[in-house]
Amino acid sequence: MLANTETTLISTISDTLSATVPNIARHPGRWDAKTVNTLLTTAPAIYVSFSQGSYQELWSDQLLGRWHIFLFAKHLNGNASEIGIYQMIEQLLPALHGLEFGQEDVLRLKQIRNLLNFKNLEFQLDTSSVSAGISCYEMIFELPMRWTQNSSGSIDPWQRYHATHNDLNNKPLASGQAELPQGD
Repeated sequence: MLANTETTLISTISDTLSATVPNIARHPGRWDAKTVNTLLTTAPAIYVSFSQGSYQELWSDQLLGRWHIFLFAKHLNGNASEIGIYQMIEQLLPALHGLEFGQEDVLRLKQIRNLLNFKNLEFQLDTSSVSAGISCYEMIFELPMRWTQNSSGSIDPWQRYHATHNDLNNKPLASGQAELPQGD
């Protein structure tokens, strides 16, 4: 459900903007300084992410999913040599709002917001490759999604789980590992 939706969003965005936006991908899942540095250096770029879902009581198997499209560009209003944020938004709105996923409802735009102008950022980032500044906008969409029941053998069993949790400076705070029992 989530992976298919993400793939469809990335494909639709690529069909719409791949000629002018060379980097269209899944968001890496975190916002630490290293990730932000990587995202900044790929502009113009677009990243897709699922952030949350709310249970919908209309049906017993429906989740109202919230999807984010992060837009990175060196300009708000592009020029002949490079696309800007405004052009990305203008082209993505008709492509994404109302996008059908073969179910009862469609993708709906909820909000567009300016996340940050990285030119005057206070925390430490390697901005040497983006000295002219970078803008980051976010398009937020909602999509009611029905989940399907998995057959008992459709997901591989986990044998071991390991996690490390880092602080804002990417220093490990806690680490753990667990052996998970396997069913017969």
